[in-house]
Amino acid sequence: GYGASLVRFDPSGSVGRLKISFDGIDAVKWGVWVVATRNSNLHSFISLSLDQNGLGTAFVDSMEAFDDITMIAVNLDLLSGSSTFSYTAEVLDHAAISGTVVSDSTAYTLFPNKIGFRLKNLSATPDSFDISASETRGWLLTADQIPTIHLAAGEDTLLGFTLTPPAGVLPGEIDTVKISASSYTSVITTVSANIPQLIKIQYGDSNWSGEINLGDAVYIVQYIFENGAAPRPEILAGDSDCSEEITIGDAVFLVKYVFQNGPAPCNEVDPL
Repeated sequence: GYGASLVRFDPSGSVGRLKISFDGIDAVKWGVWVVATRNSNLHSFISLSLDQNGLGTAFVDSMEAFDDITMIAVNLDLLSGSSTFSYTAEVLDHAAISGTVVSDSTAYTLFPNKIGFRLKNLSATPDSFDISASETRGWLLTADQIPTIHLAAGEDTLLGFTLTPPAGVLPGEIDTVKISASSYTSVITTVSANIPQLIKIQYGDSNWSGEINLGDAVYIVQYIFENGAAPRPEILAGDSDCSEEITIGDAVFLVKYVFQNGPAPCNEVDPL
C-alpha cells in the first residue's frame, strides 16, 4: 500500500548541478519530489516527471546554495505490495552557453529576410536548449528548426529565423527580433539577443512585389518610355545597377540577372 522513502543528499563541499535519476519498479505508480532547503525555512520543490517505466530525472541548479536536498519517493498504489526503487546522483558542471548574432540588421519589405544566431554549449556535459523567438511589430517570424535542440559538450549550431515584413512597410521602419535559448537542465542559464531589423530599399524590386523578376524590368521600361508609375516605394528601387540613375540600363541589367545568370542587384537578399 501507500509508503514513502526519504533520501537525503548533503550539498556541503559540492559545486554545480545535482542530477538525480530515479527508477521505480514498473508495476507501481510513483510520485517523486525533490526538496532543496536553504536557511532552514526556504524551500524549492521539484517534481519528477516519470515515464511509464517509472524513470525520471531532476536537476538542482547551484546545489552549493542549499543546506539540504531531499528526495521523497512515494508509492501511490493503495493495493500494491512491497515496492522498490533505485536512484543515482551525480554532480555536474554548471550549465553555460553563448550566443552570437551572425547576420546583419538589414531587412526588405515582403522579402524573407534571414537571421542567424550561433548557439554554443560551453559546459563539459551535453545539454538541451529551449529556443524561442519574438518580434515587436507583428511581422511574420518563423524558425528554421524545432524549438528544442540538443548539443554535446562544446558543440555549437547555427539557428536560423526568417522575418518577412508585410506589404506597405516603408524604408526606415524598424522591427526588433529577440532570440532566446534556455538550458533544459538549468532554468537560470539563458542567453538572448535583441536584433534590430531596419527596412531598406531593395534595389531591383521596382514594382515593390517582394521578388526580383522580369516584371521589374517591364515596370522600368513602362516608367521610362510610357509615362508609367515610378518605382516603389522610392524611385531608387528601380536603380538595379546602383548607378544612381533610372535608365534602360537598369531594365537590361535585370533581364541579364533573371535569364543569363548575370550579377545581382547590389543589395539583393541572400540566404545565410
